[in-house]
Amino acid sequence: MLLLKSIVLISLWAKYAGCSQSILDVLRQEIDYSTWNEDLEPVLANLTKQMRRQILPYAQEVLYDDEIPQECLQSFLRIASGLNDGKVWAMRFLDSSGGILPGMLDGRLASMGSYDQCLRIRAPEKNDPKKVAFAGQYCTASILMRRQPLLHRTLPSFIQQDPRIWELLGGGDVSYVLDLVEKSPVGYRVGICLPSTCDSSVISHLAKKFVGKYGISADVLGCRDQIKGRPPSTGTVICLVRVARCFSARANYLKITNTTLVPESRSLDCVHGIRALSALWILYAHVFVKDWGNTDSALTVAWMFKSPSGVIINQSLLALETFFALLGFTMYRIIAHVRKQTDMSAWKLALIVILRRAVRFIVTGMGAMAVFYVLPLITSGPSIDYMYPYLEKFCNVRWWSYAIFINNFWTMEEACVENQWYTAADMQIVCILILPICLLTREPGKSIRILLCLVGGSMVYVASLTYYYGAPPIFFLQPERVIATLHLAFHMHTHSLTHLSPAAVGVLGGYLMDKYKDVDLGSTVYRAGWILYSALIIAFGMASCIWNDRGYASVSESVLYAAISRPLWAASLIWLIYMCSCGRARLIRWFLSRPNFIVLSRLSLSFYLMQWPSLWLSMFSTRNPYSASYYQHLREFVADATFIVLGAWCLVLLFEAPATALDSLAFQSARKKGEAKLREEAATKLENMHPIPYRL
Repeated sequence: MLLLKSIVLISLWAKYAGCSQSILDVLRQEIDYSTWNEDLEPVLANLTKQMRRQILPYAQEVLYDDEIPQECLQSFLRIASGLNDGKVWAMRFLDSSGGILPGMLDGRLASMGSYDQCLRIRAPEKNDPKKVAFAGQYCTASILMRRQPLLHRTLPSFIQQDPRIWELLGGGDVSYVLDLVEKSPVGYRVGICLPSTCDSSVISHLAKKFVGKYGISADVLGCRDQIKGRPPSTGTVICLVRVARCFSARANYLKITNTTLVPESRSLDCVHGIRALSALWILYAHVFVKDWGNTDSALTVAWMFKSPSGVIINQSLLALETFFALLGFTMYRIIAHVRKQTDMSAWKLALIVILRRAVRFIVTGMGAMAVFYVLPLITSGPSIDYMYPYLEKFCNVRWWSYAIFINNFWTMEEACVENQWYTAADMQIVCILILPICLLTREPGKSIRILLCLVGGSMVYVASLTYYYGAPPIFFLQPERVIATLHLAFHMHTHSLTHLSPAAVGVLGGYLMDKYKDVDLGSTVYRAGWILYSALIIAFGMASCIWNDRGYASVSESVLYAAISRPLWAASLIWLIYMCSCGRARLIRWFLSRPNFIVLSRLSLSFYLMQWPSLWLSMFSTRNPYSASYYQHLREFVADATFIVLGAWCLVLLFEAPATALDSLAFQSARKKGEAKLREEAATKLENMHPIPYRL
C-alpha cells in the first residue's frame, strides 16, 4: 500500500512539474515595450463627457435642493471633483455601491456592493490631506416598484415564457404574483455608499424626486459609518460585565461527557439518540430557511424545497413534536418514581417541579439572549445595520416576558430571539400536565380520562385554527402558499395548546410502558406494531411529496392532517422507545445509544437556544450572496452545527450547569428530616447530569 501511494505521488509530481516549470518560463520572459496598443483614454474621456452632459440637469436640481444639507452637498461636490481628478478614494464610493447584477431574473434579491470597502473610505481635507473631511457611510436601501404599468404588462408574460418559473408558481392565472409584488414590504436590496456627512434620508428623498413618479421608492433599512459609530446598547454593556465566578468548568465538563449510565436507565438509552437527531433535524431546517434574501437564486431554493429531498424541511415540525412527546414521557417517569418513594403532596411536588424547571430555563435562556446583545461587538455587515436595531427593540421592550414564560403570546416576527417561544410553550404544558401526572400514579382511570380529553382538545384546537386561517398542513415555501404558511408560523406554531397532544401522548406512553414493561405481548402484536409504525412513517413522507408535487393541500386534508399528525407521531415515537427498551430493536438501539448522541442530548437545551444567535451571527456577517445548492446548504449545516455545539458548551458551562448545581444544592438543604429524599441519581434515569423533566 505504501509503494502504491509513493508511485501515485511521484506520477503527480512528474505531471505537474512541467506545468510549474512552464509558468516560471513565462514569468522570466522579457516584455517588449517598443510597440503599444491604441490608447483608451480618449474613448473614456468621450464617454465621461457624454455622461456629464446627461447628468448635468440632475446635478443642478440636487445642488439647488433646499432639503439637502449644505454639508452633504459639499461632500457630493468633493466626490465629483475627485472622480474628475482620478482620486482613488472618490472612485471607491462608486465601486463599493451595489447595482444591477447578473441573476436578478433567477431570483437574486440583493446587490450588497462592498461593505468593508465603503467603511474604509476616508476623504482628505483640501488644505490638510492628513485630516479627514468625511468618510464612507454604508446604507442598505430597499428598492420597491408600486403600481407600475410596465411591470404589470411584462411580468405575466415573462413568467409564461419560462417553464421552470411557470411550474413553480402553479401555472394558470399568475395575477396573484403581481399582488405579492405590490404587497411585499421589502424589495430589491441595494448597498449604497454615501458620505458620512449626509443623512440617510437623502436616498429616499432623491429617489422620490427623480423616479417617484414611476412608482419607484427607496426605503433605507439601515446605515453604518466608522466615524460616528453606533455605541453599544445598555444590554450589550451589562452582558459584558463578569458578575461572578461560579463552579468548576472542569467538573461540569466531566459530568456532561460521562457516558456511563446507571443500570436503571440503560434500557432507555435510545432516548438520547432520538433527542440528538431531532435537535440536528431542527437545525437543518433553520439553516435552510435562514436567509433567502442572500442567495444568488431564490428560485433554486424554492425548487429544492419542492423536491423529494424537501420532505425533510416540510416535515421538520415533527422533530419539534419529538421534544414535546419526550417531555411528557420523562415527566411521568420522574414524578411516578418520586410519588412511589415519598408521601409528598401533589401540590407541593408540582410547585417544586415547576420552580426547578423555570430556574433552569430562565438562567439558560437569559444567557442565550445575552449572546444576542454581544453580537454587535463581534461582527459587522450590511444586515446587522438594519436588522439588529429592529430585533433589539423587541428585546428591550419584552425581555421580561421571557422570564415569566409568556413570550409566545406574541408572534415570531415580534420576537428578538425567535426560538425561545419553545421554553414558554414547554413551561405552559408542564403547568397543564403536572397535576394529571401526579394523579396518574394514584388514580390512573380518572387521570387517563383527563389526558385523553387534553389530547382531544388539542386536536380540535389545531384543526379549528387550521380551518380558520386556511393554513397548510406542513411548511410550504411556494409563492402561492406564502400567506397561508405565514399563518401557520405566526398563529399556530408557537402556541402551547398546539403541542399539548404529543406531550399528553408521551405521558400515556410512559404510563403504559411502566405498567406493561414485564409483559410479553407476543410476536403477532410486535409484527403488527412494526407494520403500523412503518406505514405511518411512509405516510408522513408520501403526504409531503404529494402536496409538494400538487402545489397545495385541500382544506379537508389540511384540517385532518393537522389534527392527527402530532399525536400519531408521538405514539410512533413511544413505540420505538418501547421496542428498544425491551430488546426487540437492538440495531436501532445500538445506533441511538452512541456516546456522541448522549453528550449532544445533554447539550440539547443549550444547543437549541444557541441556534438563532448563531444563525443571526452568520446572517449579520454576510457580505455577498451565497450559492443556492445542496452542497452549499450541507456545508452551511455542518459549519453551523459545529459552531453551535461550541456555543452550547459555553452556555452550559457558564449558565446551565451552575444553575443546575445551585438548584440541587438549595433543594438538598431544604429537605426535612424523615422525608424521603428526592435522590438526584434517581431523577437522572435518562440523563446522568440533569433530572429528566428538566431537559429539552
